[in-house]
Amino acid sequence: MAVRRGAFKIHLWTFSTPPAELQRGINYCPGAEVPNVTTPTPTDHSDKPVLFNVEVDPGERYPIHPSSSIYKYIVPMLLDVVKEHEEELVPGDPQLNWCDRAVMVSLSPCYRLLTQNSTFSIFFYLLFPHNSFQHFFFPFSFLFIMD
Repeated sequence: MAVRRGAFKIHLWTFSTPPAELQRGINYCPGAEVPNVTTPTPTDHSDKPVLFNVEVDPGERYPIHPSSSIYKYIVPMLLDVVKEHEEELVPGDPQLNWCDRAVMVSLSPCYRLLTQNSTFSIFFYLLFPHNSFQHFFFPFSFLFIMD
């Protein structure tokens, strides 16, 4: 989560591409890694938010040091914005509280066939070696096999 007001922006949570994706040649934000800020897993910076001046540093490559006077002045103001926002949040009605078979892939008979039958599983893996593709394309890929 990040909050911006004027020229300054704080990051309360940061992450970068997980190592497994990097090994596959996938990088979510190439060249955007900032030492000690971006990590392969989501990192909570709530205790010491990462502050950037996005007018001077639009690429957010150079965090403002926590011991600087700017940091000590700006961060509390931005944390007040976060607190005010959280206090004003109103719970909404759930938008995804119904079952849609198109997105409930693991419940489909095709998915069970492929995950329980090694021949189909291997064939499917060869077509879509990345798990993210398997879950996205599966409902559309093998409907013709089951009918």
